[in-house]
Amino acid sequence: MAKDKIHYAVRNALKNDGWKITKDPLTLKSRGVRLMVDLEASKFLLAEKENETIAIEIKSFRNLYVLDDFYSALGQYLCYRLFLDKLGRFTKLYLAITNVTHNRLIKSPLIVDAIQELDIKFITIKG
Repeated sequence: MAKDKIHYAVRNALKNDGWKITKDPLTLKSRGVRLMVDLEASKFLLAEKENETIAIEIKSFRNLYVLDDFYSALGQYLCYRLFLDKLGRFTKLYLAITNVTHNRLIKSPLIVDAIQELDIKFITIKG
């Protein structure tokens, strides 16, 4: 699996925020299907006195028309989230993108509605 253009920048940002990268990639298997989410990370939360684990799908949006990349990323994100739930791993899933991409996305009311309705969680890095 080829690493996304911003893969290592996302890894470093997570590490700098106190996250430990536990899997790169996170492989999920069930019923003869294997999916690979880009990263899994965990962090000890003092307030809850437990580890929080998250999964991160990393995407560089390269097309001029942002909707094309969003449709692709959204489909992958939703399939991963469904797969995690079906496996009983209620791990929060995030879509990691650059802040430039995020700013492009939120200019579209359709995308904003989709993000809100589908509860898409983001990690943004400078880019």
